[in-house]
Amino acid sequence: MTNAVGLRRLITALGLTVTVALIASCSSSSGSPVSSSSIPDTAAATTTATTGPAVSTIATTALPTTSPAPTSAVVPSTLPPTTVPPPPLVLREDGLGPFDFGNEPSAVVAAITAQLGSPATDNALNYADASHVGSGYYQSLDGPYYYALPFPVGRTTCWTGEFCAEFGGASTATLTFIGWSYTGPVGALRSASNLTIAAKWSDFPSMIVYPTCYTEGGGTHHGIVLILHSAGFEWLTVDGAGNIVQHLPDPAATRVTRMSAGQEPFQPEADC
Repeated sequence: MTNAVGLRRLITALGLTVTVALIASCSSSSGSPVSSSSIPDTAAATTTATTGPAVSTIATTALPTTSPAPTSAVVPSTLPPTTVPPPPLVLREDGLGPFDFGNEPSAVVAAITAQLGSPATDNALNYADASHVGSGYYQSLDGPYYYALPFPVGRTTCWTGEFCAEFGGASTATLTFIGWSYTGPVGALRSASNLTIAAKWSDFPSMIVYPTCYTEGGGTHHGIVLILHSAGFEWLTVDGAGNIVQHLPDPAATRVTRMSAGQEPFQPEADC
């Protein structure tokens, strides 16, 4: 009996002791904070165990997803002016290219300059001797080789390569285009039939050819006046009786050396 009572008291005392200990423990954890050291996230990451075989990680660089812009020609807002080539200066019996005899000088000179360059010479001459007007020309006063023109005032403008344009009139203010002459270079200028300097007579069978002097001949082709040469050939000879005998050379060996049209200064007293 006595032992039973003592046993109950012991159990009760142990229960109270456990209860008090639990209450003290709860009171301690809720009443005051527990200080703890802060662990960086990186450290935590390094302590994480990895299971399985090690896998090597390959760093990759992503390619740009923007496609290059397509190339395109830039069209200027203002187009450059179109350069119109000058009209060809075709040699004509009544003019040159788009210019007729009778046109004023400035336009003619400008057009020739555009094709052949600046003039090499540009000379004016007065034909003051009117004593031969009845014969159709005025004559210069600067002998001994007098030149004549159907006008009292003349102007001769020449370009390198020996193309000359002739102008004439009653005064310098009234000059007009009256003629041209051409001696080269070969092929720089041509007629509508493709005739030019050094052309062979045989290539233009319709050419009219005749002797004019001992070592040269004359001719025409579609109204253009020609001078022709044939190397070593004598167009005129004198026979035993003193008569002049005319000869014509081989057309294949005869070439054009000068072309002209219209009016130009000439020597009235020239023998040939």
